[in-house]
Amino acid sequence: MKEIEKDLYVAIDKMQKYIGLNIPKSQYPKIRINEKEEPSYICSENVIELSSERDIFSGRTIGEEIGHFFRMKLNPGESDEILTDEFFGYLGARIFYEIAKKKKIEKELFPFGEPFYIKDFLGDKKNVVGRLKDLRRRLKDKSKEYETEREDERRNKIRKEGLNLVEKRKDILHHFRGYEFAYRVNLKDVNLAELYKMPNKEVRKKYFRREKPGIEKRLAIASGLFLVASIIIGGTSITGHTLSISSNIQNLVGILFFITSLILGYIYIKRKNRTLDS
Repeated sequence: MKEIEKDLYVAIDKMQKYIGLNIPKSQYPKIRINEKEEPSYICSENVIELSSERDIFSGRTIGEEIGHFFRMKLNPGESDEILTDEFFGYLGARIFYEIAKKKKIEKELFPFGEPFYIKDFLGDKKNVVGRLKDLRRRLKDKSKEYETEREDERRNKIRKEGLNLVEKRKDILHHFRGYEFAYRVNLKDVNLAELYKMPNKEVRKKYFRREKPGIEKRLAIASGLFLVASIIIGGTSITGHTLSISSNIQNLVGILFFITSLILGYIYIKRKNRTLDS
């Protein structure tokens, strides 16, 4: 266990240097193996709990739990807020990857490459959406079962099962969104030390924002609106497969904008999917 703790402390030292922190070694977390639980940082005990000794060789796991440790140490006054917490955990994994890359040991610590927020942690986007849909379906079934059940003991059991499904769904959503926002942070353009100390409210305001539409999407929207306006102003009607516009000029311009919107919309969707699946 001493060797594992030594390796952990080396990783903490490297991450502190990268971020620009100075947490004394006397405050470093202890390490514990618990095969029954997933790896986690337990703030109340200042312990990083691993599922097995092999976890120390997982850069993703170690980076994430050190990220949680830094956040709790640097901002102890904040109440526990899962979404923001996952943001900082995933940020830690990304930082540790950059350190490993500089040392040219990323292949040993990150055998699957850079830790992407969807593929590495939760599976691809289709998998995440499928899991959420399945949980929602099971929740509906439990709700119907609860409503028709008359035996109190059975109703209580169904209720507990339903609440467990709710927690599972919330956990996926919190991880997905926290990782999504952390994935967008440009590590080279951000003062990471200040970010780890930042209040939850300020973090959410500054970093938890959906991406603004790119030029393709904005042009697609604009051209679509233009086409609609042309239809309304020119007395256009769409019946079956026929597009009829009173003015030949309006007809030509409208169709060109319509085709452009389709092309740009297609490019936007392809880029979006490539970003999520990479």
